[in-house]
Amino acid sequence: MAEITLQRASPETRGVLRQGQTRIAQYLGIAQFLHGWALLHQDQAEAGLARSYTGSTGSC
Repeated sequence: MAEITLQRASPETRGVLRQGQTRIAQYLGIAQFLHGWALLHQDQAEAGLARSYTGSTGSC
């Protein structure tokens, strides 16, 4: 359905739609990177807390 609409669209409209798709893909890529970065740092923080807890109590 979307393909049929795109085929009927003017070249200018197609260009704008393609730019929008590219921008959305860029934002999704950035969001995925930030999510992965946050998960990595969360894991590191939890590991640090576990070490400090184990060190202060002598057992986990």
